[in-house]
Amino acid sequence: MIDFFTVAILCTGIGHTTPTTDIELEFRDPSKKFSTIRYEFSEGAYKGTAYSQSIGRIGRTSQGPHFIFKSEDGPRQTILSFDVVSEKISRARLTHDGSYNKGDEVSCIVED
Repeated sequence: MIDFFTVAILCTGIGHTTPTTDIELEFRDPSKKFSTIRYEFSEGAYKGTAYSQSIGRIGRTSQGPHFIFKSEDGPRQTILSFDVVSEKISRARLTHDGSYNKGDEVSCIVED
């Protein structure tokens, strides 16, 4: 059985920002490393330009099969919520106030 409180999780998706961005998040084992978020513009004059930032340590909570991972950096929080079905992540959503992502759908896997 997977312990979602200690594994590293990699998520990718499309940020419905202006301009549109490709998103990559890595939620790392909170006892070992900081988590990161990476954006790359996928349209417009700056297409291909990327930036990455640490989102610090992540608090993790659950209510049954529903998990919420939340950064501890105040008003510009990064929040990932998802359900676990048959030990797989489903219905994952990202909110990242610094980039104006509000519940964008992302695909997530447990990293080896």
